[in-house]
Amino acid sequence: MRAVMTLKDAPAQLQEPVKPTAKTKRHSLYKALDSAMLEYGYDRTGLIPTLHQAQEMFGYISKSAMRYIATRMGVPLSHVYGTASFYSHFNLTAPSGKHQITVCTGTCCHLNGSACILRRLKKMLHFEDGKGHDEGRWELKTVRCTGSCSAGPVMLVNDELFTKLDPDSAVSLLNEFE
Repeated sequence: MRAVMTLKDAPAQLQEPVKPTAKTKRHSLYKALDSAMLEYGYDRTGLIPTLHQAQEMFGYISKSAMRYIATRMGVPLSHVYGTASFYSHFNLTAPSGKHQITVCTGTCCHLNGSACILRRLKKMLHFEDGKGHDEGRWELKTVRCTGSCSAGPVMLVNDELFTKLDPDSAVSLLNEFE
């Protein structure tokens, strides 16, 4: 059984409160990240849950959040960035639309028609090269796999998974978000 480190058991440098700077205006959110890291004793085994926490709090994983996590965990920034950039469910840029649409283009979803869904959504939203007619409202992107292969084709809207879609059901679904 893994022992959980409490703040009083943490090394002295981790017990010191983090001083907010101009770049860390979201000081209280960074304190919440510290709580997530403390749950794993500031060990690198807690990196993925901490990245999930950062994305949930900020909407994406910013460079400053990655630097903060690397510093507090005592791991190289390259390790944090490498992990965050490897997994497609982590966003490294701020969302550009009110609603984020993610269409899976992995093998199973592709074989079951995700390319048709993507074409239909691009046409519906008037997207060309990732730019839509109603900037700020929709963001459309693809991922290679969501891990929901048996339920494909799948699409996420604002991180909510929708399964066994076809072009018509995908369009109907987006109409509900308008």
